[in-house]
Formats: sequence, C-alpha cells, structure tokens
Amino acid sequence: MAKKKLTKGQIEGIRLVADIFMIRDLDKNVMKNDKNLAKHSEDLMKHLEKEVPILFVAEAELKKQYGEVRKYWLEKLLQCKD
Repeated sequence: MAKKKLTKGQIEGIRLVADIFMIRDLDKNVMKNDKNLAKHSEDLMKHLEKEVPILFVAEAELKKQYGEVRKYWLEKLLQCKD
C-alpha cells in the first residue's frame, strides 16, 4: 500500500483545529485553575478574537461540521443495522 501524504492545505487545516483545541484546553485547564492567571483569561480570549479571528470562525465551522458529520454517520450506521 502506497504511503499517502497530506497536502499543505490539509496540514494547515489540521494545525488550525489543533490551535483551537489547545487554546481552549489551556484556558480551561491552566489559566482558569491558576488564581493569578484566571483574572486574565477573559482578556486573553478577547485579545485573540481581535488579533486572530480566524480561530473563532474556524471553531464555529468545526462545531457546525461536527454536527453534520455526526448526523451523516449516524444515518449510515442505522442503514447497516437494517
């Protein structure tokens, strides 16, 4: 079997999703759990929304796609059941 490679665009898309997950994870599990950092969490998110809005556009699209993909695969799984 030939080894497949991702395109540059696919890798960039994966990186964008990874950035979204990492920012949310760090905010939830690091910043909000540290009393000195917690007070800066909201300001950081506002700053990121202003400076890197594509992250939040991508996050909204990811949520939308997740719902659509879940519906699609659930329908496929139910078809296999019949």
